[in-house]
Amino acid sequence: EAVKQRNEEAMSCYTAALNETPPN
Repeated sequence: EAVKQRNEEAMSCYTAALNETPPN
């Protein structure tokens, strides 16, 4: 399932961005 893998990739990118710039 390519869609599922794409979704996991997006989530990884999303969480990584959150870790880099934590909300104030």
